[in-house]
Amino acid sequence: MDVDKQFALLQKINSLLPKTSRLSMPSLITDDYIRTALDKIDEYLLDKKRTLIDRKLNVMYDTLA
Repeated sequence: MDVDKQFALLQKINSLLPKTSRLSMPSLITDDYIRTALDKIDEYLLDKKRTLIDRKLNVMYDTLA
């Protein structure tokens, strides 16, 4: 994927995040920055997913106990 498409993807994903979790964009955007930013967003989303799964499992366990 070329840099312009990656940057458009980053902007779209970043705009969908809660305002408190959005990345601030520097004035100079490089290919390396885009990859790093997308990796950070990926980690953020995976962490949120893990938290939701853990909560659901805890509720299921509490219901069974």
